[in-house]
Amino acid sequence: MEGAIEPAPGPQAQRIAVFLRLRPVARPSGRIAASPQEGWVQFDVPKDAAQGLINNSRETYRFPFDGLLPPDAGQGEVFDRVALPVLRAALDGYNGTVFAFGQTGSGKTFTITGGTERYADRGLIPRAISALFAEAAARPGHTYAVHISYLEIYNESGFDLLEPGREVRALEDLPRVNIQEDDSGAMHLRNLSMHRCDTEEQALNMLFLGDTNRVVAETPLNQASSRSHCVFTLHIEARRAGADALVRRSKLHFVDLAGSERVGKSGLAAHTQLKEAKYINLSLHFLEQVIISLQEGRTHVPYRNSLLTMVLRDSLGGNTRTVMVAAVAPEAQHIEESISTCRFAQRVAMISNKVEVNEELDLEVVIRQLKRENALLRQELQLLRNGGASSSGDSAGTAEGSAGLEQRMQLTEAEQHVLRRQVQAFVEDPSPDSLLGVEPSMLFIRAAFDLLKGMARGTAPQGPTAKGPAPAGAAAVVGAATEAELRSLRQLVQRQEQQIKVLSDALLADQHKAFEYFCATSPAHDAVAEHKAVLRARYEEARTLGSQVSAAKQRISDLKAAMERRRLGRSMAALLRQQQGGSEEDEAEGQREAAEEERAKQQIEQEKAAYRTAYEQLKAVKADIDGVQAALERSRARLQADFQAWPLLTGNAAADRDIIRFYEARAALLKGMRA
Repeated sequence: MEGAIEPAPGPQAQRIAVFLRLRPVARPSGRIAASPQEGWVQFDVPKDAAQGLINNSRETYRFPFDGLLPPDAGQGEVFDRVALPVLRAALDGYNGTVFAFGQTGSGKTFTITGGTERYADRGLIPRAISALFAEAAARPGHTYAVHISYLEIYNESGFDLLEPGREVRALEDLPRVNIQEDDSGAMHLRNLSMHRCDTEEQALNMLFLGDTNRVVAETPLNQASSRSHCVFTLHIEARRAGADALVRRSKLHFVDLAGSERVGKSGLAAHTQLKEAKYINLSLHFLEQVIISLQEGRTHVPYRNSLLTMVLRDSLGGNTRTVMVAAVAPEAQHIEESISTCRFAQRVAMISNKVEVNEELDLEVVIRQLKRENALLRQELQLLRNGGASSSGDSAGTAEGSAGLEQRMQLTEAEQHVLRRQVQAFVEDPSPDSLLGVEPSMLFIRAAFDLLKGMARGTAPQGPTAKGPAPAGAAAVVGAATEAELRSLRQLVQRQEQQIKVLSDALLADQHKAFEYFCATSPAHDAVAEHKAVLRARYEEARTLGSQVSAAKQRISDLKAAMERRRLGRSMAALLRQQQGGSEEDEAEGQREAAEEERAKQQIEQEKAAYRTAYEQLKAVKADIDGVQAALERSRARLQADFQAWPLLTGNAAADRDIIRFYEARAALLKGMRA
């Protein structure tokens, strides 16, 4: 069946794919060679003369990868090769993880999140969000629900970056996230909020707010270096359109690991920086221990040694399709760290995960289906009790009222009105579980089918819904008429059709004036004009709010960029003071800079509040626009229908029904004559 979710295959062993991305640098080292076509990189390291004549160290290191992304590879190419296959698998019910690993300043955050200067610099996360909603829209046979969470791990503590309605001036203002393990051994993140996102715009807004709250601390190697691990997760729920109880739930993680660095080489001096580096290096060490344990097939894998490894437990050796991006800077001073990154990547490439589709039965949907089937069976049983005996002529087990109902030829006006409302509600109900609850009688069933047939043709019956004797009588008249009478009737019909054609041409020639005259007296036209005025006002309000949202977002980006420039200046000044020796003036300068930093944070928080307020108002106005637009379309349809029926209406309801019946009988007669 088209649109149905195919049966899930069994667990499949799949090796972790590893890609190498080379960062563009001003002076690339000549000791590094790479082949994007063959997927390998080679480092040539000359022997150190200080180690003496006997030196058996290697001079050449060559590492193969599943794919090599050269310095000129664009963000779009990186996404297509690295993340897009994992995203499509997540839509099919497979868990997925994409994580970046490398030295500080090698381009991990740029790969995962992207840059803010150009639209083309969008990273894997914003491109995955856009592709997710595009792919879901291209699969009309399924319905998808998307939730988003954003976790930061800083100094071995977890924080929720998407906590709504809270002022965030420091990391401690965010709610802490803890890990709990259930009886089955599954890990659960406590206090980590998940936010439902129905559109790409809402998801990108969540990403922007999370990135604004993310900790960015100074370090001499990279003035805008991420000093924490971040895990951005798309929670996807997929089910077949309709009442299918089978649901597939998957998670797609994007992990931006903090940069690995050597304290002695990076020049860290401040206590906070040393503490950050210690926790970062320690968590990456435990991550490497997990990788080695999985590579060697040990019975015990030390996942519980750190919060990071517990969060990535399923991504490493579990039920997840995982892809790693090893980021290196091809410069001479970073060759040792680049070789270490490549060695780590080779260990990761030897790990295989057992991946399978995550599907289960939704018990609430199962209950609704059983109730629906129960109602249908009850109706069928009632119909058999009433209609079955009546159709066979045996009324022993049939109620007297039901027998009398079947003997009638048509429904009463009240019954027609009730049935018409039931059929209309059934047609307009978008739920696949909706039922057309009519009386268990063939008279009602035939009448309901007549109404549905009329709606399908666009001419719902306005008079008696059950077929009366008029068409049969007309056919009998035609069958009994003589040939001369038929010829006379045909000539009369032809003359009438010619007259109608002349009148129709004249009406079409002056239809615009007729429509203007009709609109001047029609209440439906007043409703259309009112909806248009409201819609224009809402569009203008939405434009104003959209400008406010864009301006607040730009101001936040400018303030963050200014903060990073000040941090860069402070880092350079700190290095200079370290070489020349500090003084009281330097201490006063540091206090002044700290005060400026605090003022900048306050400004960012104010702009965030303004951004949130304008964005929520914009969402409300967009919802109003959708409602007014729908009402406008209904009013237009009603106005057009009234205009089409206007020449046939006299203003008297009974007379109007007779006129319509006359034209319906005339059409039936013409059809019988031409058969």
